[in-house]
Amino acid sequence: MTNPYAKPKRAAVKAKPTKVQPPRYGAAEAEFLLKTRRQTSDDPNVLKGIDWRRIPYSSTFLSFACNKKVSVDSFYVKDISAWLPYIVVPNYIPTCHRCCSKAGVDVGRFRWVKHPKTLCDVKTHRYLDSVYCWCIPCNNDFLAWHDAVLESDAEEIFSVLNFRLSNRVAVDEELHSFIVAHGTDTTALTHQRLKSLHTDHWLNFATIYHCAVLAKRVKAIPKRGRIDSMLTDKPETANQKRRKSLRWDYTTLKRKVDSLQSAFNADVNFMSIVHRKENRNSIGESFPGIGKGKCQTLISKGIKTAKELLIYDRDDPAIKHTWKYIVQKHYDDLETKLN
Repeated sequence: MTNPYAKPKRAAVKAKPTKVQPPRYGAAEAEFLLKTRRQTSDDPNVLKGIDWRRIPYSSTFLSFACNKKVSVDSFYVKDISAWLPYIVVPNYIPTCHRCCSKAGVDVGRFRWVKHPKTLCDVKTHRYLDSVYCWCIPCNNDFLAWHDAVLESDAEEIFSVLNFRLSNRVAVDEELHSFIVAHGTDTTALTHQRLKSLHTDHWLNFATIYHCAVLAKRVKAIPKRGRIDSMLTDKPETANQKRRKSLRWDYTTLKRKVDSLQSAFNADVNFMSIVHRKENRNSIGESFPGIGKGKCQTLISKGIKTAKELLIYDRDDPAIKHTWKYIVQKHYDDLETKLN
C-alpha cells in the first residue's frame, strides 16, 4: 500500500532556458541572450568550437564584401561570454562550496542565472553569463562563478577564467591590465583615458554604421505606432518646441530636487569620508575642513555619522565646536538649494 501522506516525487525535468528580464539591456540583447541559452541548453558542446569569451551576435555584419543586408540590431547588441566551466575546461567538475566535494555534482542538471553580469572592457562592454550546477548530496544548486568555487578549483581553471568578478559587474583581463599598468596615475586621469578610448571606439563605429547606411546595407526599420507619428517630414510648430523645452526643464529640475532631497535626508558616515579622502581627487568634496584625521578622531570617540555629531552635547576638548558648524552649514546649504 502506498502512504497517502507521502509527498509526491518530483519528476526530473530538463533545464529550460530562463526568460531574460530586460531592465539591464535592450530587447534585442535579451533576444540574443535567450537564443544563445537555448542553443547551449540543447547542446552544451557548441561552446567547444568557439571562443566562449566572445560570442558575437553576427560575425559578418561589418563585412562589405557580402551584398546581404544586415539589421540595425547587429550594430548595438553586445557580445556574450558563457561560463560553463565543465564544458570549457576538459574533464573538469566544479566543487560544491557547501559540501566542498565534486562527487555529487550533476553537471547535466543546471539552470541559468537570472541576470548576466556586465563585463567591462577597455573600449566597450559585454555580458558574462553562467549557470547554477546541481549538487545531489546537498539537494541544492550553487553558482558556477561563486567565489568559494573559484577559490577551491583555482589550480584547475588557472588562466582560463581571467575576469575579476564582483556582485553585479565584472572586469575582463584587458581592462584589469590597463588599470594595473596605470596604477601610479590619479583616478581622474585613468578615468579620462578610458573615456577617450570609449569615445574613439564609438566614433569609428558610428562611421562604419553611416557608411553601411549610405551603401544601403542596413535593413530599414518599419514605422509603427507612436514612432510613425514622430518620424515625419513636417517641421515642429512653436507650441511643440515650447512643450518639448518645458518637459525637458521639468525633468531636469525634478532630478535635481530628488538628488538634493536624498542628500538632505541621508546621514553621512565618517568612515566613508575617510575612504574617499584617501584619494587626493576627493579632498574638499564634502565637509571642507574636516579631513581624514579629524574623521578618525570622531570615530574613535564613538561619533560615526554627521547627525550623531550634531546631537553630541558632551564637553570633549578633542571635539571642536567648529566641526559642528561645518556639518550644520552643509545641511543648511542643502536645505537652501532644495527650497
